Amino acid sequence: MKKNYALFISMIGPEERVLGFFKEPDKPEMDNYLFLINEEYKDDPRVLKYESEIEGFLKGKKKDTLITSYSDSMKLVKELNQYVLKNKIEMNLLNIYLDLSTFNRQNLLTLLFLLRRKYSVSNIGCYYTVPVDTNKDISKCAHNAATVPFFGGEQSIDKNKLLILFVGFEYDRAVYLWEKVEPSKTILAVGDEPTDAKFLKKNLEVIASLKQRITDAEEVKVSAKDPYKAKQNIEGIISGNIENYNIIASPMNTKLQTLGLYLAWENFPQVQIAYTCPECFGDWLSKGIERTDYFQIK
Repeated sequence: MKKNYALFISMIGPEERVLGFFKEPDKPEMDNYLFLINEEYKDDPRVLKYESEIEGFLKGKKKDTLITSYSDSMKLVKELNQYVLKNKIEMNLLNIYLDLSTFNRQNLLTLLFLLRRKYSVSNIGCYYTVPVDTNKDISKCAHNAATVPFFGGEQSIDKNKLLILFVGFEYDRAVYLWEKVEPSKTILAVGDEPTDAKFLKKNLEVIASLKQRITDAEEVKVSAKDPYKAKQNIEGIISGNIENYNIIASPMNTKLQTLGLYLAWENFPQVQIAYTCPECFGDWLSKGIERTDYFQIK
């Protein structure tokens, strides 16, 4: 591949903001576009619509699509490894650009691990599109508490459990995981600073409801807007507790905050990262495109 070969990676899901990057006036030119689509949503009319609109933006440029899974991130591992092997790609020699916006968090974490740890990609350009609005009733109920692949951490029989919930809008998923883990200590992370001030109000309402249920929970602030600030916030929490607790963390807020958690985990791989799946999502997840931000991670 030629010098400075650029590969763009994104997941096409049922949210309009997957188009945010393509509507940016000063976006860089890519040599290839790799799209992931979760099999659970591949026939969703919204996914088909946005996939068609992306085709219009690309106008015949090189693209590939991998079918992954929302609930089984090991399918992403298999598909990406086969794609790299089949095409004889040296990932560490490419300029990788990643749109975080519409990934489910467990697949995002798995992909980051593969890029950073397996394929030794040191620099990744990250895009994140902020929606105009997010459904305050984005999901209902929860099931399938599990550890994200590769993020099992280290658990000592001599330590109690600390659960860090990076709370977004979803009360049920947070409570479900808390009940499954049965931690000795719980920290609720509010997404402050938010990607937009209007999202903080609902976030605080969910935090307040959780504190009524988890009466001894501690509340902290972790940036939901800046992954590097989030990393610093999270590392502070971890370093203050790692000697005394087995730490389990669960990202439920923005993908930027999830990126911050991943970057903190690279320095504290003892931490286990877990997730839950909702029983069902609301009629819509987000609406519109407010803006698209860019971050370079090294």
